[in-house]
Amino acid sequence: MYFTLSDLLSPLRRQWRLGLGLFCVWAVILLGLLALMPQSEKTTLYYSVIPTQGTEASNHFYAMEGAERAAEMISGWVQDPAFRQRVMDRSGIQIPNFKRKITARKQNRANLFVTLSLPLSLQSQSPTIASAVHDQITADFTTITTQSAAQFQLSTVGRFSEVTEIPIGYLVLGLLLLAAGLSVFCLYVRESIRGTLSYAAQVRALAGNTPVLTASPSTIDHVTAQWAAQHPAGTPAPLPVTLGQTTVSELQNALLLAPPSALILVD
Repeated sequence: MYFTLSDLLSPLRRQWRLGLGLFCVWAVILLGLLALMPQSEKTTLYYSVIPTQGTEASNHFYAMEGAERAAEMISGWVQDPAFRQRVMDRSGIQIPNFKRKITARKQNRANLFVTLSLPLSLQSQSPTIASAVHDQITADFTTITTQSAAQFQLSTVGRFSEVTEIPIGYLVLGLLLLAAGLSVFCLYVRESIRGTLSYAAQVRALAGNTPVLTASPSTIDHVTAQWAAQHPAGTPAPLPVTLGQTTVSELQNALLLAPPSALILVD
């Protein structure tokens, strides 16, 4: 079965009004979701875990390996509900779903980035929350190093903030393209579910040796009359097959039970 580009576009030509309506519906839905998407402010705290002064050169390798493990330990703290609760208690601010708003990652062995992604509704409280995170990390780290006599310290914290915002023009364009794609998808799925003949190639494949004529809704009567005039009386009448309306089973039954002299493909 060979499909031409015209075949593939046939469902779109027939249902362009429905497609336009679906596009408008999807566009309204997606743009509405865009309006509900909260913007966020991202604050990142940067640390380095370094051996304290006085570490012997012969132990430098082991000291750096220990610093790397210490950075891994700190990065795991943000996953601890008790740590997050201590941060909220220290800041005096309850942060809904705090687990999803704080992350930590280690980079270059002993470097550590702790990131807060807070909605703009908490923007005025962001410095307080960031300070609470830093103070809690410092307090817990000091407790551990004191208890274990570890020779490590945290570098002076680096802090930077940015508002996460995708240009609205790109978002709108992307959503409109997505709406168009969803609309086209719905049109093809609709005809597939209904079981209708959607492509001329389908009709020709099912017709076998039966001739296939083509006509538009306005010319089908003329084509039928021409066929009848060129064939003797008693010849079976040609069978109209309308894409998007005639089902596959209807055509198969007609070809088996009352074979027509020809098919008239209407698109």
